[in-house]
Amino acid sequence: MIETGMLDLSSNKKRLLTPIIRNNITTTTTMRQYDRFNLEEEIQNVWQTKDDLNAIAERHYDDPDGPMTADELSNVLIGLSELHETRMKKLWKVFETMIQQKNSFIMMTEEATLGDVLDKIVDDAEKE
Repeated sequence: MIETGMLDLSSNKKRLLTPIIRNNITTTTTMRQYDRFNLEEEIQNVWQTKDDLNAIAERHYDDPDGPMTADELSNVLIGLSELHETRMKKLWKVFETMIQQKNSFIMMTEEATLGDVLDKIVDDAEKE
């Protein structure tokens, strides 16, 4: 069995091996390691939603064929909502993974808080 937190160095990218137990069978999944650049990239991806909304508004108001019907507009907005949800989930996954990675490398005490972990991330980022 592979222990949680063991590094897989067989590829160019470092990945944490995480065992998952389902129906008493242990399988191993890989959890990608993220850094502040990955986090920044995902934050920028979420900002894309604003540009998407601007494009929808431009199409609705300035399309030479006329404005979208209520049904068309509704479908486009529902699709954008799902896309935004997907972007947010990816951003949150990167953030949570970074916190977990820092937790595994920080000597945690009973008094350590999430704020302490975030401070460690910021301190590490300033050193790079």
